[in-house]
Amino acid sequence: MTMPSRWILAAFGTVYASLARLAPFSARDVRDAAALATFRAVCEAGFNRHGTAGLVAAGIRECADLVVVILRARMDEIAARRPQPSSRLGPVWRDLRLASRSLWSGRRTTGIAAVTLALGIGVSAAVFSVLDATLWRQLPF
Repeated sequence: MTMPSRWILAAFGTVYASLARLAPFSARDVRDAAALATFRAVCEAGFNRHGTAGLVAAGIRECADLVVVILRARMDEIAARRPQPSSRLGPVWRDLRLASRSLWSGRRTTGIAAVTLALGIGVSAAVFSVLDATLWRQLPF
């Protein structure tokens, strides 16, 4: 292997090691020394087959494969953290549970609001019934 090829291999090794540090814990096998040794062996095989162009192509291919592995591992972690609703009503039940807890924690305010609403609805219904019976319906004669 020539001196420029060794520099290229060292540069790709540095890039590979830097990318491997970005891998999540679930993909920790790309961080160990065996993975770096495999990377170097693949790059050297590319150099032996096609010279410096083979070394560069193998290095780029292996680094791209590492990026794909890292992205898949990150996506799997994100998917594992995302809550999976048991049904379509999952968020509705969660909201109702939160509302009931909030109402129960402020019982006095909840009671005052309920009484006020009941009185308002009752008074408006009574006024409407009186006005409907006296003014709006025609008298039977």
